[in-house]
Amino acid sequence: MMSLKELRQLINEVQKRQTESDHVEVKAASGGTPKRLYKSLSAFANRTGGGVLLFGLDESKDFSVVGVRDAHRLQEDITHLASADMEPALRPMFLVDEIEDETVVAIVLRVDSPGGSGLASDVIWRQIQKIEKPVIASMGDTAASGGYY
Repeated sequence: MMSLKELRQLINEVQKRQTESDHVEVKAASGGTPKRLYKSLSAFANRTGGGVLLFGLDESKDFSVVGVRDAHRLQEDITHLASADMEPALRPMFLVDEIEDETVVAIVLRVDSPGGSGLASDVIWRQIQKIEKPVIASMGDTAASGGYY
C-alpha cells in the first residue's frame, strides 16, 4: 500500500515534471466523479505493476491541487465501477490526504493475473478494435494466453 509520504512525493513529482507518466494519471474531480474512468481503470488493471489515479489535481492548471468535491462519493463510485462493471472485478486501494487545505484521493491498482475467461479476452479484444489509435500490448511476468489473443 502507498503511504501518505509516498503520495505526497508522487504529487510533487507530477507537479515538478508537469506531466503524467505511464503509471500515473491525474483527474481533477473538483466537480464530482469524472465520467470517463472505465478506460483508465482497465488500462491500469492490464498494465504490469498496475498504476495510480490521482484525483484532486488539475492538469490544465499546471497540476495544481484543486481538491475533490466528495471523497467518500468518489470512492463509492469507483468501487462500484470496479466491482460491478469490470470483469474480472477490481479491488482498488484508496488513499486520502489533505494537501494545501484540499482533499486529494489516490486510487492504486495492482494486478498480476495468471489468466481469466476466454469471454473476458474476447470482450477486451472487441473494445480494442474500436480504438482509432495504435495499441501496444506489454506482457509482464505473469501473462496468460488471453493476453496474446
